[in-house]
Amino acid sequence: MKKTTRRTTNGRRKGKESKEQATKATQHPTTQPTSDKQTKAIDHGINVCCNSAIETFTTASAAKLHPTAKLPQIESLQSCVNAVSTVASNSCTEQFDATKECLTTNKRQWAKCEELKKGLDLCLVKNKAGELAN
Repeated sequence: MKKTTRRTTNGRRKGKESKEQATKATQHPTTQPTSDKQTKAIDHGINVCCNSAIETFTTASAAKLHPTAKLPQIESLQSCVNAVSTVASNSCTEQFDATKECLTTNKRQWAKCEELKKGLDLCLVKNKAGELAN
């Protein structure tokens, strides 16, 4: 005997949401997209300045919560990353630009940029970026 699956009018299985719907649920309307180079330039700073937001998001993800159930953790992390990015752009402009330039010119040799990234990290901490502002 052939097993049948109930499908909705759009052809999807009932009770399942599409990836598109899950993505819409996790998007924050005020999020400013950052480029890969920007993210790579401030990744250490994000780890330092957004430590508790990262920890709560990771805990929620490890619990395998649905994306809509972990919206507060997602929004907290996005807000912190945006704050770090803003401080990097406004208060640490020289270090931020130098780090992005180094990462662009030294593709696959990012170890050459470590000193610049450390300088940027120190600037972010000194300017109390992200959670350090609290």
